[in-house]
Amino acid sequence: MLSFLMPNPDGSNPPVAHADNYRRDKMKPLTSRERQIALLVCIGLSNKQIARRLDVTEGTVKVHLHNIYVKLEIRNRTMLALLALKLGVTAPTIELSVSLAG
Repeated sequence: MLSFLMPNPDGSNPPVAHADNYRRDKMKPLTSRERQIALLVCIGLSNKQIARRLDVTEGTVKVHLHNIYVKLEIRNRTMLALLALKLGVTAPTIELSVSLAG
């Protein structure tokens, strides 16, 4: 399991420096496209919406997500969003031209 998501044995949160080091170490292997897709997942877009936004197929998005999950040792988009929250990853302001409903 991802131990950085757990508090220290004494109940305190891990120091910020640890999160910064982890972010550098873990996010580095992602390609720029994988980072882009990860951010779009974290703001709540579906695979279909991401595919439309990036002008790729939904299958391509799924392949990138699989690679992200393997590299970050996570299982799903919820864990990806939690990881981003834990590490303080923030997306730049993104103008959503794709409706969140569609």
